[in-house]
Amino acid sequence: MTLLSLAHVTCQYAQHVVFENLSFDIAAGELICLLGPSGCGKTTALRAIAGFEPITQGIIRLQDRILSKPQQMLAPEQRQIGMVFQDYALFPHLTVLDNVRFGLRTLPRAERLARARHFLAVVGLSDYAQRYPHELSGGQQQRVALARALAPQPAMLLLDEPFSNLDVDLRERLSVEVRDILKNQGITALLVTHDQHEAFALSDKIGVMSAGQIVQWDTAFTIYHHPANRFVANFIGQSALIRGQRLPNGRVMTELGEITVAAVENTCNGQWLDVLIRPDDVVIDPHGSLHASIEQRAFKGADTLYTLRLPSGDRVYCLLPSQPHYALNEVLTLRLVDREWVAFAVD
Repeated sequence: MTLLSLAHVTCQYAQHVVFENLSFDIAAGELICLLGPSGCGKTTALRAIAGFEPITQGIIRLQDRILSKPQQMLAPEQRQIGMVFQDYALFPHLTVLDNVRFGLRTLPRAERLARARHFLAVVGLSDYAQRYPHELSGGQQQRVALARALAPQPAMLLLDEPFSNLDVDLRERLSVEVRDILKNQGITALLVTHDQHEAFALSDKIGVMSAGQIVQWDTAFTIYHHPANRFVANFIGQSALIRGQRLPNGRVMTELGEITVAAVENTCNGQWLDVLIRPDDVVIDPHGSLHASIEQRAFKGADTLYTLRLPSGDRVYCLLPSQPHYALNEVLTLRLVDREWVAFAVD
């Protein structure tokens, strides 16, 4: 069942169009992410759903209610939508417990207290109820903000770059924790971020945005392995594009050998294509037919990302376990994994 629907929505300031004709649906219980670089329109889209920005075209609906349409906006507090902000927005003079029950002022006192304690338990902070925000770590403050947003039991939750102030390790760990909490509570949520690791860890589906448009809407796996265009291929993950030529048999000849690619529209025999190669597409094989020298390496703990230089001078990436450790300029014998490759036509 569709919970949130955006139909042909446009948002602009004077003559500047932030996004135009934006449409997507979110089903009840889904965790969705709008992912894209700064300035792509994702945060404005979130603010329009929350009721902080007017729209100039289209309709935003939550279930059967119209939230926004041109010259008509339901107030944010009437939308049954919770929001977790980038800076947490906790009240420094209130305890953790009082922060959580702040938005429950219309309920009887006993119910306010019981619900606040319940959602502190949900986020694992029951023992911190009488502390103040400055006494908590960044991750704990973020969980308080989540508990406060969940306490009014909104129909939907919006998260605006909620982990951007945290260090990388905590960000990834908390993304998984928040996903588990939201799934266990049956909450529908929309996250906006520019960090693909957050998007991958938390989301059921991702809408990749560029210049005010959603250019691909799919699972993280599909977006990574089957990007819809060059922008998605370059924005998501580490990648290399290797030039190849389409053969009469429909396959493509590259420096890495003859390979099978997914259908590329409007191409013909002899045409040049760029084939997408991910780091996990390249593996070491002493019986392989490919040779490349190590130009750079980036140690990542359990793994090392190697930049490999092919005889032509082109580069590919290879992600390998950190042991054994290969030296710079060492020549590796490789092969490609067996799969259908993604390619883009060369203009």
